[in-house]
Amino acid sequence: MATTVLEAAGQLAPRDHRRYNRRISAGRLGQAKAVMEPKGQQQVLHHRGNYLVRRQRLAPGEATPWHRDPYHRVTVVLSGDLLKIEFREGEESLTCKVTAGEVDWSEPSNRVHRAVNVGKEVCEEVVTFFLDRPDAIPQPEEGHE
Repeated sequence: MATTVLEAAGQLAPRDHRRYNRRISAGRLGQAKAVMEPKGQQQVLHHRGNYLVRRQRLAPGEATPWHRDPYHRVTVVLSGDLLKIEFREGEESLTCKVTAGEVDWSEPSNRVHRAVNVGKEVCEEVVTFFLDRPDAIPQPEEGHE
């Protein structure tokens, strides 16, 4: 059974049937060290009160910034095939398969991590964040609260 992104981030017990598709970092592609581009593209689709809906897109080779996931969220995967998760504390990186149509509920986590698209397809998702206040940052970058 493949490891999911949530399992990798410690948010799901192994073999949990829920799946999540998220972002993580530069790492190895086979034996070669990959060169990653920062950030990808993010677009806020809707923000009202404590709810924020955002489209996120990572082209092959792009990575998100180091960040935490302090809020509950629901993710709908629109496209993609393979993500690599890298943890700031030096834990072993994990590679996760993603599939268009996946819908996942994610618990909050303070583990600093980032995602990189190591696949051949653009990885795109729509994420609904359940914030604790309207001005909260849904995925604060490392060093920000």
